[in-house]
Amino acid sequence: MRLKLTTKRLMLFSALLAIGVISSMAALGYAWQMRKTMATVISKNSMEMMAAAELDIALLKQQHEIVSRVLAGNNQRESPPATNLADATRETLSRFANSTVDPKERALVDKLGSTFSRYDALRDKILTLFRAGDPAKAKALAIDELDALYHESAGASDLLVAMNNKDIREALRQGDEEIQRFQKIIAASIMLTGLLGFLLIWVLFHSVFEPLRQLARELQGFPQSSRQTGGASHEDDLELLVDGLKLFVSEGAGIRSDLASSRNELHQAQRLAALGNTVAQVAHEIKNRLIPLGGFASAIEKRADNPEKAREKAHIISQEVNKLEHLLRHITDFSKPIQLRFEECSINDLLAELIQRMQVGLAKGVTIKASLHPTPLQVRVDAERLEQVVVNLIRNAVEALESASSGTVTVCTRPQDESVEVLVMDDGPGIPEVVLENIFTPFFTTKKHGTGLGLAISRNIIIEHGGNLSCASNPNHGTTFTLTLPAV
Repeated sequence: MRLKLTTKRLMLFSALLAIGVISSMAALGYAWQMRKTMATVISKNSMEMMAAAELDIALLKQQHEIVSRVLAGNNQRESPPATNLADATRETLSRFANSTVDPKERALVDKLGSTFSRYDALRDKILTLFRAGDPAKAKALAIDELDALYHESAGASDLLVAMNNKDIREALRQGDEEIQRFQKIIAASIMLTGLLGFLLIWVLFHSVFEPLRQLARELQGFPQSSRQTGGASHEDDLELLVDGLKLFVSEGAGIRSDLASSRNELHQAQRLAALGNTVAQVAHEIKNRLIPLGGFASAIEKRADNPEKAREKAHIISQEVNKLEHLLRHITDFSKPIQLRFEECSINDLLAELIQRMQVGLAKGVTIKASLHPTPLQVRVDAERLEQVVVNLIRNAVEALESASSGTVTVCTRPQDESVEVLVMDDGPGIPEVVLENIFTPFFTTKKHGTGLGLAISRNIIIEHGGNLSCASNPNHGTTFTLTLPAV
């Protein structure tokens, strides 16, 4: 199963957090354990060393006091009684026995106790002889046997001190090993944390930052006018991405609005298509009835033996039939699909020739002039259909100017980004806003004899070319029709 980027980052962050917590807990645990171990070992062995030292000192004091009395000679009866250090020594041995747990140390403590008991008994014997008036024998026992017992006890005490010193050194060695082990664990956790951190950076770089940089590079390829406003530059990719996001949101809103408009236009086109099919059927049926009516009216009009009034009425019928047939032709053109034959041509050449032809027969005061772009503008169009549209626009403009008795119709061309625009402008009275809203609506007309289909058909032709036809007008300042075609 492929993990999502969010899941990967969450797992990496969790692993880093877990390693950090475990490392910290391990460090605290090891530190606490080492402190406890060192405190226990050093405290125990220090007490034992102090007890051994105290015992050694007690024995030395006793030996010194006894030897001093024995060597005092004739003043033995006047000398104070010897200090009895047995109680203090036994208390020291008891503390020593309670503090040690090592079998060897306990054996030494027992040996010390036995030696001290013999030492204490010999001390009492020496003092008894000394007080009984036998200093020579007391002196011999003090110098020989008592000194031997002292050295035996002192040796055992020194051995205890050496053993405790060894234990302390062993505790320090173990502590050093624990510290080294702890350092290795910390080093391993640091390396693992660094590895996971590097992996996290790699994932972020390849899954987040690199796509963002790629998106920023693609944004830099956009048109300058689309990417920036006010000429501001972006030195940071994130600033460019934010600007691009704003642009996308703005364009997305525009596209959504265009889609809604296109959807409405599609619905309207579907309704018009259904209406067009119905109108085409009706027009066909009406035309079938008009043909015999026109034929009968023409026959009545041509017969000389018919009364004059009958021939006049037949003439009127014939004219109305012709008008109806003209209307039906427009309806049929509007309702049936437009068939186009595309060819590449110069829009300027096509318009220049068309304007030259339409200069003939203009009313006095009305003129048509061309203002064509100097650059050759190539388009791919159905020249006959495009000419039909432009002629219709120019005729409408000329009719508007004839009602005002004078004016100028100007035909312009200009290039756009991917299209070519043709503008048909007049300086006539303009179109009222109410009329302008319905100007491309089928069968809507303000002319006395108009069908209301000319502009609707023209717009359909331009739409079939992939372009658009729009109108803008300002009352008393003229009207402009803008025809947009795709450029080649």
